[in-house]
Amino acid sequence: MSETQFRTGEHVIYKNNGICRIEDIRILAFGDTKKEYYVLAPLSGGTVYVPTEGALALKLKRVPTKEDVDDLIAQVEASELKWIENSKLRIVAFDKLLASSDRVAILWLAKVLSARKESEAEKNKRLCSNEERILTTAEKIITEEFAFALNLNKNEVVPYILSKISKA
Repeated sequence: MSETQFRTGEHVIYKNNGICRIEDIRILAFGDTKKEYYVLAPLSGGTVYVPTEGALALKLKRVPTKEDVDDLIAQVEASELKWIENSKLRIVAFDKLLASSDRVAILWLAKVLSARKESEAEKNKRLCSNEERILTTAEKIITEEFAFALNLNKNEVVPYILSKISKA
């Protein structure tokens, strides 16, 4: 089989499974086809099998380093992403950003929706359910990945980000 991009024991990010540990790389038969697979153990539990080649393998990403996290935070401050006034178009666009795996875009979503949530609360209003869902998902992704990369507790991630933003 081909040479693999990742090694056993490494931590990676895989789609909606979040951070996973590569437990094994082995040839498995699902149906009539034998392929080489990464055997992933998500930190949240369970087992996921991902072919080492093809479209699904491209969805495996390295866990960011502290330097990567700091760079992502700085990039958000310079982001050219814009708020979309039309709520239907906004939700579609924001869902696409979430699905993109672009951490700068996801961090931007968390930032702007958090600010919007605060603004709405001052008027005794709430975010619409879709905005709340997107915010919750964005915060979960960022918090889990940054906490792991920075070796922090999840509740320490937002203060860390805020400290970096105020310095940027």
